[in-house]
Amino acid sequence: MVRSKPLSLILVALLALPSMSYPQAVNPVSFDVVYLYDVDEGTETFCSLSSPNQPIPVPEKIQAAASLTVTAVSGSPFLNVAVGDQLSVTNSDGTPYRLSVVARASASSITVAGLDSTGVLYTAITLTNASFTYRDLACGTGINDGVIDVSRIRAKVFLGYISVSSLGSGNLRMRIQCRTAPGVPWVQVLPALTPPAVTATYYGWATTVLGVFSGTTIDGYGQCRVGFSLSGTDTGADDLVSVSISGIS
Repeated sequence: MVRSKPLSLILVALLALPSMSYPQAVNPVSFDVVYLYDVDEGTETFCSLSSPNQPIPVPEKIQAAASLTVTAVSGSPFLNVAVGDQLSVTNSDGTPYRLSVVARASASSITVAGLDSTGVLYTAITLTNASFTYRDLACGTGINDGVIDVSRIRAKVFLGYISVSSLGSGNLRMRIQCRTAPGVPWVQVLPALTPPAVTATYYGWATTVLGVFSGTTIDGYGQCRVGFSLSGTDTGADDLVSVSISGIS
């Protein structure tokens, strides 16, 4: 007769086996916080586009005839679109465009800006029966405005890029704050503040100077936000700023 081994012996044998580890999946993440946002004079403002995971679909088609004016093929595709919103457009031939709304004439006509693959602003685009989704831009000066959820992103890096600067004087300024969770005080992480310093400092670019800043890895925080302001005189023309965040999830 074959005797079965006691359960306790089986458990001991299993515990003695070497533990198995499995590699953790690494998924690149990259999205725009703001895209070709026109910074204006006044109080520092915190802005962010809505979740990149939930772009808003629009059923109506759009068109453009070698221009930066985009119109409806039919209907009112821009009924809920506002200045500063980001459009992800797919032309009828499959060509993608990433655009920012710089002016809204009506629910059927807008003016856009966008960057080509080399980072140069479009002078005109042609769209035929194109489809699009969009992300809302929300801005404010309050303690909970401009919040970006970064809790699921590791090795976070912020990249800022100024495409157009038309200041009459002063500087276009940006800074980044982060916090571990909602309700916890914000900490300025870029430019870095050395404790006990608490007075805000900024990345700044002088009149008509284009600039780039890249924030090093920012981990240990669940939320971040970007503050924008102008210290000086705005000529009234656009000062277009883009900020993106990348990392792994």
